[in-house]
Amino acid sequence: MSTPLRRSLGNTKLKTRQDVRRFRKFLKRNYNFVSTSLIDIDPDTMKKYLIDYLTSIRTRKGLKYDPETLRSYYLSIQRYLKDSNYPYCLRNSPQFIQCRDLIIQMRKEKNQIKLNDVSTLQKKGIIKKLSPSIDEQQQQQQQNRIK
Repeated sequence: MSTPLRRSLGNTKLKTRQDVRRFRKFLKRNYNFVSTSLIDIDPDTMKKYLIDYLTSIRTRKGLKYDPETLRSYYLSIQRYLKDSNYPYCLRNSPQFIQCRDLIIQMRKEKNQIKLNDVSTLQKKGIIKKLSPSIDEQQQQQQQNRIK
């Protein structure tokens, strides 16, 4: 379904706008942040806000978000800040390495849970073992996606 707003903004811009709005609401609710401009936040404070945001936000049902969803929120915020001429890049600046490492760690933990689930199913004989090359390829693909 194509709405007038979706047609005028495009999917990426609309998603960026929604994700940044969600981040602003988080800042307002948790830090009484009322400034209209995110670009005025110094990098150390921004890093603190982002880490708190990524580790504490939940779905409406109270569940943790999937690491890929959190990654997409992070990249939307990065895109917004870049377009607003924020002097630091969330994807490359050393100031934000902890944020990137956090997302990588969350993805690794999720993949480990998946591998444990697969291993359990293999032990029960429900599924056949995958060849090591397929497992390694999947892990490498997952690690490359964050970069």
